Amino acid sequence: MRRRLTLAAATGILLFAFGGSVHAEGLTEDAVVQRALTSHPGLAQARITVRRAQASLRAEEGLLVPQLRVETSWLANNEPTEGLFESGIRESDLYQANASVSWRLPWGSDVSIQTDAARFRAVQPIEFGGTRQTQTIGPNWQEHLNLTLRQPVLRGFGRDVNLAPENIARERLELAQIQLEQTASAAVLEVLAGFYELSYSQRDVAIKERQLEIARDQREATVALVEAGTLAPVEIDAVDQRIVVLQEALLLAEHDRDTKNRDLARLLEMGVATADPNLGAQDTPRTLTESLEAAYSRSPQLGAIREQIDAQRLVLGTRDDAILPQLDLTASVGQNGLDRSFGGAAGQVLGLDATRWFLGAVLTMPLDNARAHQLATSDRLELDRLQIELQSTRERLRVDIEAAHALVTVNGRRLDLTQRSVELSERTLEAERSRFKAGRSTNQRVLQYQEELERAEVRHARTQVDRELSVLRLLHLTGGLLPRYGLEIVP
Repeated sequence: MRRRLTLAAATGILLFAFGGSVHAEGLTEDAVVQRALTSHPGLAQARITVRRAQASLRAEEGLLVPQLRVETSWLANNEPTEGLFESGIRESDLYQANASVSWRLPWGSDVSIQTDAARFRAVQPIEFGGTRQTQTIGPNWQEHLNLTLRQPVLRGFGRDVNLAPENIARERLELAQIQLEQTASAAVLEVLAGFYELSYSQRDVAIKERQLEIARDQREATVALVEAGTLAPVEIDAVDQRIVVLQEALLLAEHDRDTKNRDLARLLEMGVATADPNLGAQDTPRTLTESLEAAYSRSPQLGAIREQIDAQRLVLGTRDDAILPQLDLTASVGQNGLDRSFGGAAGQVLGLDATRWFLGAVLTMPLDNARAHQLATSDRLELDRLQIELQSTRERLRVDIEAAHALVTVNGRRLDLTQRSVELSERTLEAERSRFKAGRSTNQRVLQYQEELERAEVRHARTQVDRELSVLRLLHLTGGLLPRYGLEIVP
């Protein structure tokens, strides 16, 4: 059973297995896929985008968290005073402390509970009949306890409006996660394409080496027949020419292999000595209808646009709300207390001796609300654009999947034909070599059949890789490439 790894788990395993290593021999397809998820530069950026979206969502979730506010102060004031009976310096001191807890409800309501206490004391100079005296006021304690409710009834009313920032942040997080999955799928496809191309180049080198060995065997057989007087010495030159051609082809094939090795090493940030793909192991939907259904439900491209549409609808809701005038109703009830002692004032408050009621309404509206109307129009047009983009992307995806599905079918048929061609070429060459050793054929015919076998083997190797790559591209289009390797993308 194929292992199921999250991106985070795969990262930890690969850092342990490959950390500090720059060269690895015989990498398998699964190891290359997991390595791609840690080394591809685009994924690092996409993961940062997801983490930013997560932080933004956590910030917006704190919008409805209750807020505590505590304040205290002391004021000492010496103030000159002059009046009918007042003359001199009036001394006063005031201690104040208040605490409140407020929170916003999903419907836009603001609720607050506030309590405050103040201690006041003053010394007032008095002059009466030519006699100076002082009068002390206090100390007195004044305390209040209030419960206030503010409810918007037009602008700012309702869960959709007040929870819009949190819901928009959640949609953006889902969009970032889909884009991370899309980036991961593209990264895996890019690395696998390089991996399969490297495997083809390695097989091409192996075919050239094998054909070179066959040509050298043919030369030995030719030399033996020349020495026996059956063939003319010029026949050796014909074989030597074939050997030179194969040596040149092998040199170019080795250069191509080394170039693709370097390209893949750049993506994986490590060298690859040999590529060991799972040729023929790719699964595909049996029908075009299944491919289309999978794409419409799992395609990251479509999913990303759908998330943008959902987020834009939430934004549009806030724009429509901003067009409304603001009408807020406020109601509060409070208790008052006044006494020379703190306990006495608190007793009056708790005893409900002095109650204060308040009702109010505030209407606020711009005389020209053109800006809000234009912003709403702009966002509505953006929503229309995204819906058109969704339809056009869906249509492009359908065309791409039809072409990819047809290519998979064609490559599957090509694979059967090239396999049959290799088998026929091998039998034909073997029979011709037997006739040559018996003196019933010529070098020219043997070399011709050898060249045909080489071309058949190269075509078969190319077709195998083409078939696998076409399957991978189809899986990428339908959103099935990462599930194919049992991977869930977790930032």
